[in-house]
Amino acid sequence: MLRKHIQWRELVQYDQISSWDLPDDLHGLLPQGFIGYDDNNFPILLALVGRWNAKKIVQGTSREDAVKPHWKSYDSMKKRMKGKFTKEGVPVTQMSAIVDLSELSLLQGTLQVFRALSDFARGFEANFPELLKTCVVINSPWFLPMFFKFIKPFLSPKTTDKIQFYGYNRDEWVEALRKIFPESSLPTIYGGTNDNYKIS
Repeated sequence: MLRKHIQWRELVQYDQISSWDLPDDLHGLLPQGFIGYDDNNFPILLALVGRWNAKKIVQGTSREDAVKPHWKSYDSMKKRMKGKFTKEGVPVTQMSAIVDLSELSLLQGTLQVFRALSDFARGFEANFPELLKTCVVINSPWFLPMFFKFIKPFLSPKTTDKIQFYGYNRDEWVEALRKIFPESSLPTIYGGTNDNYKIS
């Protein structure tokens, strides 16, 4: 397993991923970013997936590079764990994620996008199997199962058990988010008090 991971790192040039970027005309099409830490010092990633233009990304670059922004994001999150410890004094090695699907369009569901989703899920499970602490998906549209079926086969039950899905009922998902994350880290739009974060 370690050998395969090393081969993967070489293939995607993971050790240089922090200096890699998409072409200028594709910047800003995958808005996501760090918004703070939870009460146990786990970093939180907010991914505005509903606003992603994955269709344009896969059309404008290679299949491999279409997934690289996510590896770059995870590399950044792992760096935010350095020197962080839980309340029990254990080094932080995991992150949490909030995935907002508001505005997600069926038009994003092309074969190229689904292939990229499959590549992402396969790469995530093989190389970051223990990175995810919890993931809360909100504003899930009726057609979400169509997208998720291209990811689920590559994820272990242990990973899928960490994912919670909520629809458009804001009161419901705000309550869920507040139970998991401190309000000081949650953006105001998600029921918190945090206005000091950057999504790019």
